[in-house]
Amino acid sequence: MAFQKFRANQLFDGYRMLDDQFVLITTDKGIVEGIVNKNEAGDDVQSFAGILTPGFINCHCHLELSHLKGKIAEKTGLIKFISQVMMERHFPEVEILGAIESAEEEMF
Repeated sequence: MAFQKFRANQLFDGYRMLDDQFVLITTDKGIVEGIVNKNEAGDDVQSFAGILTPGFINCHCHLELSHLKGKIAEKTGLIKFISQVMMERHFPEVEILGAIESAEEEMF
């Protein structure tokens, strides 16, 4: 199994901010395998300026707009995304709430 290794100025482990002495290790599919001291990480560590927050999800967007899944083109930029949300967001409330519930179950 291939692993990816990431290091940044800070790494949020879900409980506390760790400094740049720690490395996040994931599978090639992005599944977190662990966080280790940089001395234990080996080679091929990718370094970034900023903060790594694995597992951080924008739940507000993911849940509130879950009824639009597959209806809005990906990677078109923020302006196009907002325009498409405004044009496509008119669904019956029961359908919106059902999609939110399904998306929440999928997250868990």
